[in-house]
Amino acid sequence: MPEPEKKWYWCWYEDKKAATHFKKWHFPDGFIPMASILSVHRTPNRNDQFQIKFSDDGEKDHLTYRRESGKGLDVWVEGIDLCASECRKQVKDKKSAVEKKETALKRMRGMNQKWTSQNGWPNSDEQWKAWYDYFKNSNYDEDLIRQLWMEMTAQSTGRNQRTR
Repeated sequence: MPEPEKKWYWCWYEDKKAATHFKKWHFPDGFIPMASILSVHRTPNRNDQFQIKFSDDGEKDHLTYRRESGKGLDVWVEGIDLCASECRKQVKDKKSAVEKKETALKRMRGMNQKWTSQNGWPNSDEQWKAWYDYFKNSNYDEDLIRQLWMEMTAQSTGRNQRTR
C-alpha cells in the first residue's frame, strides 16, 4: 500500500510557548508550502532580520522575521533556503517521474497493440508469459508491465460483457 504524500510547510505561531505547549496545542497562526518559497534574504538595513519571499496562488508576498536570540541569522537564511530548494526539487522530481511513466505506458500500449495483432489476445498462462517476457526483454519494469496488464484485463472484461 502506498504511503501518503509528504508535504512540507513553513508554519508560524504567536510565540515559542504557543507553538510547543503540549496541552494547549492548536493549529498554527499561518502556514505556506515550503515549495512556494522563492527566496530567503537578509534585510539589508538591519543585521537581525530576514525575509522569506513566496508565491501563493500566483500572488507574490513576503514574511519578515527578526532574530531575537538563538541561532545566527545566516543559519536561518541558509537553512530555510536549503529546505525550500529540496522541497521544490522533490516536487519537480515527482512531476518528472509521472511524465516519464506516462510516456513509457504510451509506448507500451503501442507495443501491446502490435503484439496482440501478431499473436492474438493472450488466453493461456503460456501466452501471458510470452507477453510478459516481450515487455521485460524490452527493459520495462514490473510495475509498468503490471499496470498495462491491469488495463488489458479491464478492457477484456469490458469486451466480454459487451459480447454477452
